[in-house]
Amino acid sequence: MARSKRFNKKLAIVASIIAGVLFISAAISGYAFLWGNVMIEFYNEDGSLFSVQAVKPLDKVEAVHLASTEDKVFLGWFEDADDWDTYFLFGEQAWKRPWRSVKLYPKFATPGEDVLPAEQQALYDELVTQFGTVPEISITTESDPNIQKPLYAKGTLSLDCTADEFDLSNVKMEMRLRGRNSLSLPKKSYKIKFDKKNTSVFGQSGNKNWALVANYIDISNMRNYLAYTFASTLSFEFSPNCYFVNLTLNGESQGLYLLVESIEASPVRVDLQENPTAEDFDTGFILEEIHFITEPNFVENLDYIDINGHIYEIQYPKIDDDDIAPENYGRIITYIKNCVSGINDVIESKDFNRFSELCDVDSFVDFMVVQELFKNLDAYAASFYFYKKPGGKLTMGPVWDFDRSVGVDIAENLYYADGIYAEYRDGLQKKTGSWFYSLWNTPEFKTLFKQRVIGLYETEMQFIINLVEPTMFYIYDSAQANFGIWDIETALRGDERHTLKDLTEFGEQCGFVKYFLTARAKWLYDYCRE
Repeated sequence: MARSKRFNKKLAIVASIIAGVLFISAAISGYAFLWGNVMIEFYNEDGSLFSVQAVKPLDKVEAVHLASTEDKVFLGWFEDADDWDTYFLFGEQAWKRPWRSVKLYPKFATPGEDVLPAEQQALYDELVTQFGTVPEISITTESDPNIQKPLYAKGTLSLDCTADEFDLSNVKMEMRLRGRNSLSLPKKSYKIKFDKKNTSVFGQSGNKNWALVANYIDISNMRNYLAYTFASTLSFEFSPNCYFVNLTLNGESQGLYLLVESIEASPVRVDLQENPTAEDFDTGFILEEIHFITEPNFVENLDYIDINGHIYEIQYPKIDDDDIAPENYGRIITYIKNCVSGINDVIESKDFNRFSELCDVDSFVDFMVVQELFKNLDAYAASFYFYKKPGGKLTMGPVWDFDRSVGVDIAENLYYADGIYAEYRDGLQKKTGSWFYSLWNTPEFKTLFKQRVIGLYETEMQFIINLVEPTMFYIYDSAQANFGIWDIETALRGDERHTLKDLTEFGEQCGFVKYFLTARAKWLYDYCRE
């Protein structure tokens, strides 16, 4: 009898397991005989039914778009239009595929809504009042600037702004292509170099070099702008100033661009001030970690250095810089390599006390906060700048290049709003010595990161989140003109890694940005409070 009972109990357990497996398999496959179809109901603002789709569980839902105007922009569909956490995403890579019936309601934005606290709204209003509409830049060159990246085309630049004090007329400059992977995209980015160092651009003077960033794959056109603006509120000594502009090149409109200060050694940018007590050959340096060498004429230990398989482009010093003696350049590079290699060893050892002696800890913490909030594809491995002043500590930043952030790329689960990116960035890249992977596993550093996120959540993070809609309205007309030149669907379909192919309207893309940053900031805050 006892044996029979034990047999029956085992049989029941096996049967339960089999039934569970069959149920899960059926659920994943969407078999109608178990679940049938789920109903996706779309409602108008007034609560009336707009349309219905019947789909199998976890199947793709076809995108439904509503018309927008400059006074009322459609942001997306929500289960609760007052709760950004209930955002509904369409698409092949959608992680919110419906397993149950859902009622969806549209969310619109209108200009002038009080989405910013009063003091922050005042700051933004000052910006809009200062520039009025998006400024116009017109460039005329003597030769084609799109031929080859290293070659500059000489020309002149004019800037027409509502605020007349920022206007420029036929200022001499030269321009060339810029970027690495982005060079293959139809809409090009450019580097601008003015003839005169004291040329003032939007009140920023003292440097010749600027970048005109195309933002081709970022349909919202605001990821870089939001990231640089957020970074400017943190502990970094320098974060690039940036300005939306409409570009006309040789008489042809090129659409909406972001004009950004280039990263370079300068008293008004990355200030590598002299230090008479510094060691010999410690001139200070700026390095950028990159995935691979794209310049055909780059020479190791002249244009870049290789440390344990990590490639660092030398932004400063260059052998032809006025303040560098060419005969000393080899020993300067040796000093830089020894410095970076030594710091790499300290970070990997997780010796926080020694790390804090050699590195500016606050800059490392804030660098990680920016990268994690925006969940940036290139974080920790490319467009990864750091610098050291003569006799000073190694400092992270400035931050750079966020077009593949905020859920726009399928790689490495970037389209999920949860998870710490530094935890799995190292493993997938299979590189040794990923600094932030090691730092994240250093208890003292992790504690500082968590404290910083908690301290920023209600202030600077909310400011950036709430900046999405005012920025959208500020650039709305320019964005629509831009998509008349560079078609949205062409940009989306041409990028096999893009997660937002079904969001074919500018407002929908901006709505996703606000959703993602809202969800991401909340997840980080909750995680860091645990």
